[in-house]
Amino acid sequence: MRFLYLLTIILLITSCSNGDEAPDVSGIKVDIQLQRFEPAFFAIDTNDLQSSLQRLNSQFPNFTSYFIDGVLGLEIDPPFMTEELRQQILKQIINGYSSINDSVRKKYSDLGWLERDMENAFRYVKYYYPSYRVPNIMTYVATFDAPGVALTPNYLGIGLHQFAGKNFSVYSYQELRTMY
Repeated sequence: MRFLYLLTIILLITSCSNGDEAPDVSGIKVDIQLQRFEPAFFAIDTNDLQSSLQRLNSQFPNFTSYFIDGVLGLEIDPPFMTEELRQQILKQIINGYSSINDSVRKKYSDLGWLERDMENAFRYVKYYYPSYRVPNIMTYVATFDAPGVALTPNYLGIGLHQFAGKNFSVYSYQELRTMY
């Protein structure tokens, strides 16, 4: 969480200047690795959920459990959250949000711009904090009450569903407006 505040402050400071006073960060090497979690998550076979989750965890070993437990809020907590209830909710999310994922995928079919923007932002972070380890970037689509940004020890997660723009048709659904 401290990192997000730090990144926000650095971006605000650098964006408020006229550009002439910003440090030259063009020579700072930053290795940004952007991965998309949402295609694999929404490709899960809900009829074989356990095996599909194991495959997903093999593909994204440091993110899957954080996404399910932290972002979706489905951490096992007996007697409130059992494995059976968790699987039922996961099935509902995958089936219920697949059309939203399709819409987000159309809007963000190419994330090259995000990769470039993040690379530039992290150059400033590395300028001020040279030993800072830049996290990998992971995109996801989750429920609308899930966070739009998630920081794990290995990833900076970006919930694309929260940044689809003011004209994103789903945002105008009355049910969503009533809920949020």
